[in-house]
Amino acid sequence: MTAVTGSLTAAETCEHIDAFRTNMPGNVSNDPAGARKAVAQLRSAAPQELSGNLRGMKQVLYNFENGNNPRQAVEGKMTGLTNQCRGLANR
Repeated sequence: MTAVTGSLTAAETCEHIDAFRTNMPGNVSNDPAGARKAVAQLRSAAPQELSGNLRGMKQVLYNFENGNNPRQAVEGKMTGLTNQCRGLANR
């Protein structure tokens, strides 16, 4: 995920989420702490309507990093974020 600065719109946040999802298997498996930090950074710039799910994604990544969540939990949470973005785009 590219570095995020300032505030993002929902559409911009969703672009970052899509890019993260595309690279997620490598990001999560090779550097779970880095993936978690990237999500935290994105959350700090995201609009309110996406902030809660990004906080949940950060927690799932933290749990995965510590062996408490399987990768399927990470994938499931990412699917939820993607679906939320699709819903926002269809407003």
